[in-house]
Amino acid sequence: MRVFLYLRVKKYTHIMEIRNHYLALKPILNRTLFALDDTEHHFQNHEKLIFDNVFINYHSRFLKEQDEDKHELLMMNLLEYFEEANLQNRQDIVRVILENELITETIIFMSSLDKGKAINSEENVQAFLLSLQMFEADRIVNPQFILFFLLYFNNLEHVNPYNFTDCEVSKSEYDILFSRYLQLQTDFKFV
Repeated sequence: MRVFLYLRVKKYTHIMEIRNHYLALKPILNRTLFALDDTEHHFQNHEKLIFDNVFINYHSRFLKEQDEDKHELLMMNLLEYFEEANLQNRQDIVRVILENELITETIIFMSSLDKGKAINSEENVQAFLLSLQMFEADRIVNPQFILFFLLYFNNLEHVNPYNFTDCEVSKSEYDILFSRYLQLQTDFKFV
């Protein structure tokens, strides 16, 4: 399946010539962690950026009640961002999805299971690629995208605001924090 998906991805991505497509994910993180869209502007006027109280409370609740839906804040921000993302950002998001093959293949495999029976993987790959095209063209969000980003950002709950003085980050701390997420993801477990 990997070779098959790779050929499909190669065929599909040749039209996108985006240098730093992972920057399209930055607004998702900014909204989730800091409730801001433009952190660059914030750092022009301030030395530190404070974590949003909603994220601080969300993180505290996650630590206490790990059986709760720990991703509700991220899901809310994903859906909001997907609705308003411009064409360039949607193309970048598609490129991120396609580039992270392990997560993408896992999602396609998971969606190919129907009541415990594997169904045609070719059809599932085609359906997934079609859903990427529909998202890119019309902002139609497939539940598989949410699952992709829940896996992609799977260790977001490890971002503890209390590990930073007064729950604030400097520009350099912010850059280090974000560098973990604005790249190919390989450090995760499927649980």
